[in-house]
Amino acid sequence: MTKLDPKPPSRLAPQQNRSRETRARILAAADTLLRAQGVDGFSIGGIASLAGIPIGNIYRRFEGKDDILQALKDAVASRIATAVSSAVKTQSNRDLQSYVEGFADAVIGVFSSDEELHRALFDPRVASPKMLETGQNVRSTIYSQFSLGLSTHLAGLDGEVAETAAKVVFSIITNAALTKVRGQDPIMRHFAWDEVKRQYSLAAIAYLRELQAVR
Repeated sequence: MTKLDPKPPSRLAPQQNRSRETRARILAAADTLLRAQGVDGFSIGGIASLAGIPIGNIYRRFEGKDDILQALKDAVASRIATAVSSAVKTQSNRDLQSYVEGFADAVIGVFSSDEELHRALFDPRVASPKMLETGQNVRSTIYSQFSLGLSTHLAGLDGEVAETAAKVVFSIITNAALTKVRGQDPIMRHFAWDEVKRQYSLAAIAYLRELQAVR
């Protein structure tokens, strides 16, 4: 082959495409299995059966169940961050009540739309250090976005009070969503998602109004 000869076609790209397709098929099967069977019925064998591939193909791409769960948790964390970011941008120029309600609608909307999947991924039994870190990272990200938008509605409060208020309101709404989706609280279990959104939004707004009245 001379320098003028065309470069031979790459053999790597098709292999990479097949690998990506197989990985996507594995994650789709894992997602389906986790929704249907929960943590107790989640297994590499079950994933392989749903995906229609040998178990060895899964272990060539993932270290095991924890690695697959981590990939699913990463995808969920990204969806949560995207939903909250969109809500914050949309509601930032509206009044305080609309802003808080918009945030609650985004957070609770994400959790309620995939209740079975979120219940499994936030199950304490699968809370590996890396999964916990993912949860904390997305929590910090959406808190920063939420608190920045809320600060424009709390201009009459000094900085420290406003920051504390943002943390309290954020915790009221996000902890309500997490408690509900985990399904372990006998009181929250009887609340519909729409009721959780409405009642905890009202509680957060009442708290903020009281702070503003006192100051």
